[in-house]
Amino acid sequence: MSAPLQLAIVEEAGVRFVTGPPGLPLMRGIEDAGLVLEACFAAGVSAALLFGSNLKVRTYGIRFAVVCPPGSESCEAARDWLTG
Repeated sequence: MSAPLQLAIVEEAGVRFVTGPPGLPLMRGIEDAGLVLEACFAAGVSAALLFGSNLKVRTYGIRFAVVCPPGSESCEAARDWLTG
């Protein structure tokens, strides 16, 4: 069984989304993808910002922005994509 997900609700540029903490593997199994979806639905959001270390699933109707390793993308670019 997976550990409870540690997601936060954030609002930037008028867009609310859930986000995971950098460096923490949140989704180790398919059931964890369902928990991210549940967190989105419970918070009334349709977007999630997860870091590469958080993410091991594909998109399930929720827009996932993945923050890539240094030098390739930034957290700000991912937030711009979600809020743009």
